[in-house]
Amino acid sequence: MLEELSNMDRITQPQDEIQRLLTIMSSTITYLTTRTTFLQINADIPVTNQRNPDKFDTADVFEGLSIVLLEFCLGPTIG
Repeated sequence: MLEELSNMDRITQPQDEIQRLLTIMSSTITYLTTRTTFLQINADIPVTNQRNPDKFDTADVFEGLSIVLLEFCLGPTIG
């Protein structure tokens, strides 16, 4: 019985971490598609969708959130 519980714990821990990573990825994609503006990076590919300036975060806010997200994912090692 104890061995069976131990094996279940070994399965549950990676499953919980995978779920956590998928939640972070989903939240990041949602943020990138709703709170950022689109910049043209290639002259041959036009930007066809522009956001209202009131609807997206400034570059400073975006940079700050990027650092917070990296610290959350990797721990406070970024300096």
